[in-house]
Amino acid sequence: MEIILKVVGSVFLVAIALASMVAIYVGGENVFHSHNDKKGWAFVGGGVIGIILFISIAVYVTPRGMDNSEHCGPGTEYRESRHYNPSTRSTHTDWWCEAK
Repeated sequence: MEIILKVVGSVFLVAIALASMVAIYVGGENVFHSHNDKKGWAFVGGGVIGIILFISIAVYVTPRGMDNSEHCGPGTEYRESRHYNPSTRSTHTDWWCEAK
């Protein structure tokens, strides 16, 4: 289910970016031919708003490094251990809170 949501979200983001670029292009063409064309300026403005929306959503959903030490309470220390798993060819990290 998580993968489906990620795919739907990615398609949504790409659709926002594509629609914004098309709106800017179409509006720019109208404005280029007639500077007083309100419809053209509306398309350009909507496209710019869409690009801003795309960038803000993309920055918000981009994963950042997680700090698991915030889960440890007072009187405990954060510890972690990494080990390589040859069968999956990846590194696995275990972490725990240890009493001081």
